[in-house]
Amino acid sequence: NGEHFQTQNAQNWYTYYPADEDDLYYEYGAYRIGRRDSPFDQFFHLIINFAIGGNPVGDPDAGAFPQTMEVEYVRVYECANANPETGRGCGTASASVVPLEDNDGGPLEDEVTAQPYREELVLYTDGPEVIEVDVGGTVYTNTLSVDGFSGPGATVINDPLFADPDDPTNTVWHFAVSGDVANAYITGQDLTDDPVLETGFDFSGNRKAGPGGDPVGEVAFDMQVNSIDPGARILIKLDSGFFPSPPRIGEVVLPDSELLIGGWKTYSVKFDDILDNPAFVECCGGIGVELDDVLNPFVIEIQDGAADLDVGTSSSPAVVDFNRDGRKDLLSGEYYGNIFYYENQGTDEDPVFNGSQMLEADSVVID
Repeated sequence: NGEHFQTQNAQNWYTYYPADEDDLYYEYGAYRIGRRDSPFDQFFHLIINFAIGGNPVGDPDAGAFPQTMEVEYVRVYECANANPETGRGCGTASASVVPLEDNDGGPLEDEVTAQPYREELVLYTDGPEVIEVDVGGTVYTNTLSVDGFSGPGATVINDPLFADPDDPTNTVWHFAVSGDVANAYITGQDLTDDPVLETGFDFSGNRKAGPGGDPVGEVAFDMQVNSIDPGARILIKLDSGFFPSPPRIGEVVLPDSELLIGGWKTYSVKFDDILDNPAFVECCGGIGVELDDVLNPFVIEIQDGAADLDVGTSSSPAVVDFNRDGRKDLLSGEYYGNIFYYENQGTDEDPVFNGSQMLEADSVVID
């Protein structure tokens, strides 16, 4: 009836969704931020939907039916004074209406944050990471490492510092299994005696409790499947511990249709799917992972056959005289937006690359 009851401004408007390389929705793609004006930058149609109950209102009251809803008309208006360059909408807004805000809660409830608010924990870049936490000017560290479990008949290669055969400057995590089930995982230090840090990781998020307040999380990684037996399965897990019983582990099987054999691909396993699939339920009464107490934040397991794969960052190297000293250096990008700079300390004919420096890309193209 012409009453303005809701406003969304450009600072809080975003689309955040799992996407493929063409920015199209893709269930198994990693989350990314869409274009500023999406989804309204393309032709679309309206769906008139009628729903009863659900989040966040809950179930309808008992005895509330029958009810009748009558639709008199549906009208679509075109703004006469909208500005697609500035994002301004129709000019009939009421200044008294408070713009919508994101559902940030907990310690971030009163803080101004980027929208969407995102946190990223990098576990592996050319080897397991050393996580640094600055507390009051004092830096505390958690040195990650790689470990694994092998069944009694398994033959396993679990090498987190393996030279990429296609790019000697790139280090990957090589994992190969045959003969029985086996897994490999990244784990942190035992910080029981640390005065500040605690053992494990809290991925439960800073969202408000209740319906609609669950965090959007994922385990995203680059992987090249070199070979895999028909029927073999690759599982990704989050692990809060097998002991003391019951096991607190969640797992997702990567569908065969999503595996790219012989090439690098970015995979994404969503927290919701891991929560919905507790491991070791039938044998041991498993209750699923606890996101606020994850001991092993990345577990990859091979079951029911042999497989050979590499996990890490798919390298896309470029040769350029980056520091302008007359010698061609090496630049290599990776999925998380970082660029690694390798200074050439030799010559163009006989290059020598000793170590790397990570440059912040932040969506800026470096020629």
